[in-house]
Amino acid sequence: MNSHFGLDHIEWDELVDTVRAGECTPFLGAGASTRIFGSARELAQVLAARDADLLRPSPDNLPKIAQQLRNRIGPAGPRRRMVQFLKSKAPSGAKPPDTPHMALASLDFKAWITTAYDDLIERALVENWKNPQVRLCRWAPFSQYPNTIKVRMKDNKLKSVAEPFAESREASIAEPLVYHMYGHFDWEETLVVSEFDYFEFLASTAQHADRPDSELDVGRISSRVDAIITGTSLLFLGYRLGDLDFRILLHSIKHRLAGNLRLNIALQLQPEDAASEEIKRAVSTTGGTASPQEQDLGRQQDKLRDYAELDLKEYFRNARVKVLFADSEVFATELARACNPPPGPGQ
Repeated sequence: MNSHFGLDHIEWDELVDTVRAGECTPFLGAGASTRIFGSARELAQVLAARDADLLRPSPDNLPKIAQQLRNRIGPAGPRRRMVQFLKSKAPSGAKPPDTPHMALASLDFKAWITTAYDDLIERALVENWKNPQVRLCRWAPFSQYPNTIKVRMKDNKLKSVAEPFAESREASIAEPLVYHMYGHFDWEETLVVSEFDYFEFLASTAQHADRPDSELDVGRISSRVDAIITGTSLLFLGYRLGDLDFRILLHSIKHRLAGNLRLNIALQLQPEDAASEEIKRAVSTTGGTASPQEQDLGRQQDKLRDYAELDLKEYFRNARVKVLFADSEVFATELARACNPPPGPGQ
């Protein structure tokens, strides 16, 4: 196989080597769990509920719709609706579902950073006999601070594991850090949902970027996360380049990315429109001869990739950045297979 999702064999081998060495950190967005919770467009419909007017300007712009809802019913409303929906869809059984999280949890990651609100990463890690250190970014002066975080164990029971705002212990493969940048659905107030929330998050984390860690500090991204962003290869899954959640994430860690000199990969979701679905189908076609239409769509895909890589260079500066358009589950499964090859005959 000459190309792995747009990476040449040298780049693919480098990715596999950094994962095996524990020198790669996945960033997971909500798009990595669309099979469980739905797409941004579907979540927006949940927030809008019976008010179709909220959907008309931007039917898949979740922060904008949440902002309009916030303007009408206050800041708690969008978060409450989001939590209620996610909790209703969250898998209830002891065994986590087969998602990219499960495939990736078998690999040697010392830290995970997520902007999703759910606990799929924690559950996947527990299923793989790992003990996650769960931490939340204290991006605002919340009125209540949970003392513990509960993680569902292999027997389907909940176990209190840590203080979510304390500095983590040294992360390891056996005890990886799971850092929730935009909050956790067990604590409604911590969620970054509306446009106002996102801008508050950015202002707070930028203002306190150079302050030392303190358990009582508001707006400070953990120094352990700083070191992770600077010192490991970053693998972004479940994002779309133009979405506000991804843009704010990149802006909030921009000064840290400037010191990253490694190969970084952004696995991008396709825009939710018919044309991009055709591109996705054409690009994923394997074998045979591509039709003229497929070749044209493939060229459009290349242009999207080139534009995205130039755009991300504004954030990564000296680092190498590769943008891939691929299904998160397929990519995660193939990466897990490459990092954990099956034993050969006689082994």
